[in-house]
Parts: sequence; C-alpha cells; structure tokens
Amino acid sequence: MALTKEQWEKLPPDVQSRYPKPSSNFGLKIFAVVVSVVVLGFLIMAFPRFVNLEVDSKLTSFKIVDENQVITEFEVKRDLNTEITCALRAQDDRRVDVGYAWLTIKPSNVESELINYPLATRSLAVLVEVLGCSVGDSVAAVPAPQVEPGTQLPDQPAPGRKPPGY
Repeated sequence: MALTKEQWEKLPPDVQSRYPKPSSNFGLKIFAVVVSVVVLGFLIMAFPRFVNLEVDSKLTSFKIVDENQVITEFEVKRDLNTEITCALRAQDDRRVDVGYAWLTIKPSNVESELINYPLATRSLAVLVEVLGCSVGDSVAAVPAPQVEPGTQLPDQPAPGRKPPGY
C-alpha cells in the first residue's frame, strides 16, 4: 500500500532517504473532473434524442411475392393524430437498391399501428428495411437510394412515392 504525503513526512529521515516522496494527485483529480463534465454534457445533449423519439418504427416481416413486389409489414409508434413519412428500401443479393419508397402514413387515433405496404421492386429483392420515419411529408437522416448506373427505381403504389430527385 502506498504512503500518503502526511505518512511519509512522519517517517524517520533515514527511511525517507530510501523512498521517494509521494506526489500529489491534484492533476489526476482535475483530469477526472474534466472528463466527467464532458461525459455528463454529452449525455445531457444526447439523451432527449434517444428517449423522446417522435416516431419509432420496426420491421416485423416481409414476403417476397415475385421479382416485382415485396409485401412489407412494419410497426410505427407515434403521437396521436400525427402524419408521418417512412422510408422503405429493398435490396438485391449484391446490396443494390431495387426498390425504395417514401410512404406517407395518415394521422391516426392510435399510437401504435401495423402497416402493410406492397413495395415495388425492379428485380428480385432479398432484403427489406425500414430506414426511418419522420413527422411530416419528408424523411430526415436516411441514406439516399443506391441504384446501379443507368437504372431507375420503380414507381410505387399510393400512398408511397419515390424520394425527391429519383
């Protein structure tokens, strides 16, 4: 066990000469306080984003009908009477987007709703994702469609649509 500065000063001079004087932990304490403040500040700023989500979505299942359509089933949780838009995508076995839709979901008087949507695809899909949902008529913070050069995304059945610019 290490000696404190006070304990070291009480030792006889011959013992003090054999052992170095303990240093102060003041710098370490300052460092710990600074790190704690930074972490606490990050948590305070990030906590509301992850806890108080306006819209939450979760893919429950999908069924590949044929190379032109995938039936997508997902659950959305939102505030009552709020219109939301969700981004859905289907990819082939090379992870290239073969179907992509922004689906507008009308206001409802229930918080949790199960949505079925026939997502149109231009070729056989093997993966379907709900990229995210946002309040309003657009979707924020989702990746843009990644299609092969020279190909187009298929038109989507209403109430879905292609994202702007595609």
